[in-house]
Parts: sequence; structure tokens; C-alpha cells
Amino acid sequence: MDNHTKDILFIVSPKCDVLSPPMSVPCLTAYLRKKGHDVEVFDLNLVCYLNRGEKYKEYWTVKFQEFWMRADSVEEYFGDNANLVIDLIYKISVKKPRAVGFTNWFTNFESNMYIARRIKSILPETRIIFGGPEIWMRLNSGRLTDEQHSFIDAFVVGEGEETLDELLALIKKGEDISGCPGIAYFHDKNISSVPGRRRIMELTHLPAPDYTDFDLKSYEANGKIINAYFSRGCVNKCIYCDERTLWGVFRTKSGAQVFNEVREMSDKYPQMVHIYFNDSLVNGNIRALKEFCHLMIASSLKIEWEVNAIIRKEMDPGLLELMREAGCRRLIYGVESTSQSVLANVGKVFSRGADMDKIVRDTSNAGIEAFLNFMFGLPGETDADALENIDFVIRNKDYIHTVVPTFALCNLSPFSDAYLNPGKYGIKKKVDICYWESDDGTNNFPVRLARFERFCREVNKHKINTSYPHDELMDRDKKLGFYYCYIREFEKAAEYLSRAVEKEPWDSAAANTLKVCRHILAQNLSHMFSTV
Repeated sequence: MDNHTKDILFIVSPKCDVLSPPMSVPCLTAYLRKKGHDVEVFDLNLVCYLNRGEKYKEYWTVKFQEFWMRADSVEEYFGDNANLVIDLIYKISVKKPRAVGFTNWFTNFESNMYIARRIKSILPETRIIFGGPEIWMRLNSGRLTDEQHSFIDAFVVGEGEETLDELLALIKKGEDISGCPGIAYFHDKNISSVPGRRRIMELTHLPAPDYTDFDLKSYEANGKIINAYFSRGCVNKCIYCDERTLWGVFRTKSGAQVFNEVREMSDKYPQMVHIYFNDSLVNGNIRALKEFCHLMIASSLKIEWEVNAIIRKEMDPGLLELMREAGCRRLIYGVESTSQSVLANVGKVFSRGADMDKIVRDTSNAGIEAFLNFMFGLPGETDADALENIDFVIRNKDYIHTVVPTFALCNLSPFSDAYLNPGKYGIKKKVDICYWESDDGTNNFPVRLARFERFCREVNKHKINTSYPHDELMDRDKKLGFYYCYIREFEKAAEYLSRAVEKEPWDSAAANTLKVCRHILAQNLSHMFSTV
């Protein structure tokens, strides 16, 4: 007799957003339910957040992001909150699911590992399935090993809807899952990848995200803000980004489909008054965007929305006013740089010929908040280009709602073209994600940091609203310590890391690197005396 009560349980582990639920699990849940699978979600992230206590009060903020990325920190946290883990494991053991699924980002991977390992020890027959962008990253960079991850039965690589549907069908029939397209798994202590599944080219048969398993009113937004999406992928070809490698070709829903989803969600979640479209960009297909806007205007829906967008010349007053009338309240523009030559060099092809000053001012004049993302030290950027970014925000400060300076400065994804083919872009062949350097030495981490901090100081000086209201990078000592360690200037590295550890003694990564630097310095000193 089959005593399973669920086909799959999804667990959302910390650290995830607490303003509103993350969108990936609701998307998977909706699709699998449509296909007839019995699905349930346990929102451990919210439970932990609501019971975080005084010690962990601030740990869901950006400041403590790296805390959740270390296995030792996560183990310490769950050790302090063992009752929450015991309660979760008990609930899962009662349900006896065929599978337990985890969507992984870099902020919750270690938590997922901790929870999944304990579930497997109690329910060894339950299949553990890991998916999400972090799995794609780790698989392609060789960071999944049998020794650490052998208790995971399947890794879903890429879009999960169709792969999970087939995977669960095989599990329910008791059949071998190793041939399921779109997964990877361990075999004889090696990772084996099944041929990939083709991407979902038509988004029309994908249902709206299903948030019924989430306690929306317990989130910070009280259920008033919910995530949805318009498209997958990006139309640009940015050389520092892995968007095209991850998502492939840009695909979008029709405006009518998005409108119908918004209407459905409005009926299902009556407290919802605002949607965040969790896309890389809303304006990849202008025709679909206009269709959606016209349908929203013609309806009685009073839903406001915000979304990421690219700077492109089609963002004229007519379109912006249409979007505002349709409920758009905020556009988060991926400006990155105001230099046309820099944008051309890094592959932002759709920004060619766009008048940025006019678009930002037209956005504000239409009644839409303009948020502007900036990066620092893009390949090909000069100091004059960096100063022009500052001049741009100062002369447009009355039209900019918020600037968003990227505190990662200009990291290169390990799957980006700049990382894989650095010579094409004047980057030294020894490439580090964070500490890469230009061939001529004019662009390195200290240069990028200086441009970032100068930008922040000027923004604060002119009282421009910013997402980063600090004059310096908050973890500058640690980042500089790691940088000088990377280029083997260990004395400078130890100086910066000492200050970093003094500020944040819980940071084992900084403390361990400091020990290494001091050990090397001591060895060098000993060698000097032995040769006298």
C-alpha cells in the first residue's frame, strides 16, 4: 500500500526575501499542480524570520548575507534554533513525501544542504531534489562533489517545470530516474549529466505563480506585494553577465496572458495591490508591453506594478504615459554606465542611440519613479567615464527617485564572455570574478572601489536618494584584504584583514585568511634571518 501523502514537498530555507515570498517555488507549484501532482510547501525561511530572536534580529539584512553562505555559520544558526528544525522534520516525516525539493540561490544553498541532509537521515527512501540557479552555477564550475552532496538524488539543471513533471512521474512509478532529461546525479562517485532538456520556448502554457501555501499576511508587505513575471532572459548581450547562458534566447508572454494572470491573482489574493514583475527587463518586447498596458487601462483592476527595464530609445513620453496609466509606478533601469562607448563595448546593444537624460526625465514627468543601477569599472571604462556618471546623476537629480550603486562594483560571472574570453576585452588572462585586471593595469579592484566610493560620496553630498547611503564600501577592509592576498602582498592583506576581523569577529573567512597571511609573513621573516 502506498503510504505517501504528497508527491513532493518544497522547502524554502533561509535566507530568502521576507518582503514577499520568492517566486520560483510558486511557479513550480502551479505547474506541477496543473499536471496533477500533489504538492505542498513548507516556508521555513518565514518561520525562522518570525522566530529570529534578538541574536539574529538583523540577519535577514544585506549586511549578514555572507553569514548564510558559510556552512559553519548555518550550522551554528540551526544549532541555536534546533526546535524549528525538529518541528520541520517531524512534519515532513508525517507527510512521508516521495520527494523533497529545494530551489537554491547563493544565499540559501548551505541552509538547504543542512536541512536536506537531516531529512535524508530520517527518511532515506525520500528523494532529495536540488534545483535553481545556484545548482546550475555549481555544476558548471565543478563545485558539486560526491563527498559533500551524495545524499542528493537529482539535480535539476535549467528550467524546472517540465523536468520536475517527468521526474515525479518516474518516481511515482518506481522507475529509474537516471535517464530523465534535464537532470544530473551521482554515479560511482562522479557527477553524471543527462542530455539537457530544451528550453520552454512558449510560455503560454505556464500558469500564474501559486502562492496559496504561503502565509502572505506574515510577510513584511502583509500580502500587498506579490511577485510575477513577464518574460525570461534578456535581449542584451552584456559581456559580464550569464543571463544568456542561463536562460538562452529571450522569451516573453503575450500582454494578454500577463493581464489574465494579474486578474487571476487579484481574485485569488484580494489583499494584493502591487506586483513586482521579477524580470530582467519588461521592455524586451514593446508590442507585448503595450498590449498589457491597454488591457489594464480598459479593466477595473487597481493594481500598481514595478519592474526592471533597459534604457532604449523606444521609452518615449507616449509609452511612459501609457505605462503610468496602466499602473506602473516604478522602473528600475539597468543604466550601468552613461558612456555610449562603454555600453557598446560591454554589449548593451539596445541602449544604442538612447538619450538617457531625456528618458529619465520623461519617466519622472510621466509620474513613474526612476531607479537607476550603476556599475563601476566596466571593461573599457575610463576615469572620465566614471566622472560623467556622477555628472549625469547630479544634473538629473530632480528626476531620479533613487540611484542604486552596485556594491559588487563590476564582478564578472564565471560563465560570462568577459570571463571566458578575457583577451577580447583587454582583460588579463588570469581572471578572478572580483579581482580581475585590465591588460594596461588602469582598471583593477582598488580603481573600481575608488570610483564606487567617489560616486557614493557625491550622491550623498548632493542629497540624492540612494540604496547605499554610505561613503565607503561597508566591507572594504575585508575586500581589500582578500585583494592584496590575491596579488600576494601579504603585509597589506594582513593589515586590512586585521581591521575586518576586529569589526566582525564572527567572519571566519576573513579570520582564516588573516591566519594564512600571518603564517606566510612569519615564514618569510624566518627565511630572511636564516640567510643572514
